[in-house]
Amino acid sequence: MDTKATFDREAFEKSAAELTGYKPEFILSQRAGDDYEFGSGLNAYWHFWKESRAAIEIEFPEEKPYKHNSYPEARAQDDGFNDALSECSAIITSHGIIIKGKTE
Repeated sequence: MDTKATFDREAFEKSAAELTGYKPEFILSQRAGDDYEFGSGLNAYWHFWKESRAAIEIEFPEEKPYKHNSYPEARAQDDGFNDALSECSAIITSHGIIIKGKTE
C-alpha cells in the first residue's frame, strides 16, 4: 500500500473504532479489498471518509521570485523558503489533499 492509502486506512480505522465503539481489531477484520464487509456498515462510512478527504483544498503562498541583483544572503533565504514550500507541498499532496491552483 502506498503512503496515502496507508494513511487513509489507518486514520479511518482509528476514527471508525472511536465512532462505533468497536475494537480496532474488529474494524481491521472487516477489510475486504478496498472495501469493508457488507454487513458491518463500515462501507458507507469508508466511502464518505474518502470523499471528505478529496474535498479538502488548501491555499499555499507563492514561491518567491529570484531577483538578479540580490545579495547572496537574500538569495539563500529565497532558496530556503522555496525549498520548504516544495517539501511541504509534496507531503501534503501525498495524503490526498489538494493545493489550490497546483496540478500534480
